Amino acid sequence: MSSPPFSKIPASATITPTPFRAHIDDDKLSDFKALLRLSPVGPATFENSGPHAQDRTFGVSRDWLIQAKEQWLSDRFDWRRTEDRLNAFPQFTARIGGFNDDSGAAGAAELDIHFLALFSEREDAVPLAL
Repeated sequence: MSSPPFSKIPASATITPTPFRAHIDDDKLSDFKALLRLSPVGPATFENSGPHAQDRTFGVSRDWLIQAKEQWLSDRFDWRRTEDRLNAFPQFTARIGGFNDDSGAAGAAELDIHFLALFSEREDAVPLAL
């Protein structure tokens, strides 16, 4: 099996990313849909309803939440298709360090990050991070 285009990690990389593929088990998706079906949308309030709710000053609107719930529970939404779309791009996880934690203690905290990357095969390529 060949690697997807632009997924070859440059030889000059200073970390060793691990390839990642998005996948949620069927039983977890089923549990999620059951919980979603059983979860009521809260009542209309000043903050989540009316014309001012569209600018999201107070968070998502009640109407948006109802539509999102209906979309997830309908046959129109296909999580597997969404996974395929996500997995069409090379994704990785890596542990990075050098961050100070909030405790003020000496040393550097490490973070596990998940990222999507398209690597160039050119040695003079300029990296771009968004």
